[in-house]
Amino acid sequence: MTAENSDMSFVPPIAVPGDFDAADVSSTAQPIALNEVNESYFQLVWRRFKRSKVSIVGGLMVLTLAMLAIFADFFSPTPIDEIDLKSSFIPPQQVHFVDSDSNLHLQPFVYNYVYDLDPKTFRAIWKEDTTKIYYVNFFVQGFEYKVLGIFPSTLHFYAWKRVARSIFLAQTNWAAIC
Repeated sequence: MTAENSDMSFVPPIAVPGDFDAADVSSTAQPIALNEVNESYFQLVWRRFKRSKVSIVGGLMVLTLAMLAIFADFFSPTPIDEIDLKSSFIPPQQVHFVDSDSNLHLQPFVYNYVYDLDPKTFRAIWKEDTTKIYYVNFFVQGFEYKVLGIFPSTLHFYAWKRVARSIFLAQTNWAAIC
């Protein structure tokens, strides 16, 4: 290792008297203020939380689930006391924008499900009945509920015109839960 590359060989430059003016030094000399910034525990955690994209996504998911739980009656098209146990194992229905004749619809819709029994296993095989379209409407009036248990409301996020049987956009496995 040569002296040029060695860390030990660094020598700071020596100030030679006469290189600077004393008036320049006195005019720029200011007292050094030691400003310590003390962060609270929450500020430290928040600063670290903001750096991680995964934590931001997870936090948004938790906030979304909390909002869905708080405003569950607004997002539910049917009241909790109208559970149809006869239809408890119907799979969720797919939301469509293109019908069976390849026509584009701007409003989303679903088809009703019908089932056939498999003769060997006696299991229900669910199929979409494409003869009739059921449009999904947004921000409609429905059953009465109380927002946060205080304010009465009848506004719901989505619903459809009442049919002989309900339309299921989410899993309907209520019999296993009850």
